[in-house]
Amino acid sequence: MAELPYMTFFVDAYTLDAGHLTEEEHGVYLRLLLLAWTMPGCRVPNDNQWLARRLSRPVDVIQNLYRPIIAEFWKTDGNWIWQKRQVEEFERAQKRGRIQSDNAKSRWQKEKGVCDGN
Repeated sequence: MAELPYMTFFVDAYTLDAGHLTEEEHGVYLRLLLLAWTMPGCRVPNDNQWLARRLSRPVDVIQNLYRPIIAEFWKTDGNWIWQKRQVEEFERAQKRGRIQSDNAKSRWQKEKGVCDGN
């Protein structure tokens, strides 16, 4: 299971950036985003065999259909590929989760007075 089971998705930014894609290309881009979200650091190996196995596609489909989308929207250091905005949103969501967790712990750790209840 992914570290964060939800992903922030900005429809307006996606539409502006990827509005020119075909329906098939939208599917490719979204599948890559979803796969990356479940991986440590929101990045996936820059390896056609690995991508083919994870995406249940033949290697030639990865090369011919996925690679143009990766080249247009993704960053690489040679070994890994990642989508810059997605990594930023992942880090923001992690930080928000840590803050909420700390706040909840703080509330529960406060001294509770004796209840003068019923």
